[in-house]
Amino acid sequence: MQKRIVYVTESGGYGGAEKYLVFLCQGAKDIYKNVTVALHFSESNYQLRAELQALGVEVLNAKYFKGLYPLNLFFALKFFRQITHANVHFSLPYITSCPLMLLAAYMLRRPYIITEHLSPPTPLAGGPYVLLHYCIFNFLKKRIYRRAKHVIAVSGQLKNILVQSYGMPMEKIHVIYNGISAPENFTQSADLRAILEIPPTNVVITNVARLDGQKGQEYLLTAIKDLIKDYPGLTVLLVGDGPKKEEILEQIQRYRLEKHVKVLGFRNDVPQILAISDMFVLPSLNEGFPFSIVEAMGAGLPVIATDVGGNAEAIVHGTTGFIIPPKNSSELCAKIKVLVADKEKRILFGTKAKEKALSDFSLTAMLEKTFGLYP
Repeated sequence: MQKRIVYVTESGGYGGAEKYLVFLCQGAKDIYKNVTVALHFSESNYQLRAELQALGVEVLNAKYFKGLYPLNLFFALKFFRQITHANVHFSLPYITSCPLMLLAAYMLRRPYIITEHLSPPTPLAGGPYVLLHYCIFNFLKKRIYRRAKHVIAVSGQLKNILVQSYGMPMEKIHVIYNGISAPENFTQSADLRAILEIPPTNVVITNVARLDGQKGQEYLLTAIKDLIKDYPGLTVLLVGDGPKKEEILEQIQRYRLEKHVKVLGFRNDVPQILAISDMFVLPSLNEGFPFSIVEAMGAGLPVIATDVGGNAEAIVHGTTGFIIPPKNSSELCAKIKVLVADKEKRILFGTKAKEKALSDFSLTAMLEKTFGLYP
């Protein structure tokens, strides 16, 4: 077995792809002599960098200058010429991630594996940048896929898009779902509810996600605006930070939801927050296979999520939660209302959700299947 593993990624914040990489590094340190992570965009990956360094993982800066393709390819080739006797694993948050690092590994014939995290739009629907990237790099990326030892897709839906819309070779792609460790048995904390100023009888609806247009919190706020007319005893917790924070705060003020919605920012106590929650809502416009959904299910919460990415592969509609169309606040409002009005259904759905999360989406299985693909 080779004694070094090098992970390559780009990080513009901290989300599921970053959490995935931390889990891989934790597991890889028990197997490999050296674990290294190469990161683009040092100005925005400080949180991921800190977690990796706390694990004792070597973190390298992968030089990258936006738009300067020849220079970036030079630096990528220089990087991989220094990487020998190692397994290389690309963890790609987006279909457009790390194109020149991939090309350099391909050109130098380094052994590599690829994980794709986010279900991409079709080239024509993705906007000018995605279309330009497709025109420039997709022919090369198909060749890169063919030379890859393996490609991991985090959901079946993502695999289908890669094959049908991008022409990637189906035989190279393995579906390995994101997994969680057995959840700690956190009990509801009256202290946490008091600290967050949540009335003891309120129903708590939680969303853990970046405050980003992709995550669709605006549709949740619109649904809550309509719902509190009949159910004023609601508290919504938005856990996360991101570029849309100011817009979300403005929307909360415009809808006069200050007494109902709390924007908590990034938190290290998500398990305890889930423990005081009654349901989990993720109204995303696009996903891969969110850790947040599986973590909420593992905490025994019913989940309402949009029919994007692998969400419908995690949630059993009408049994562990509900799958709804994206960008549909009225349907989201209706499904939240079902669970707000029926405590027994909430508990039943949550129990079934926990059973499914622990049986189908374990961290141990994710790591074993992933490491089993390494040469």
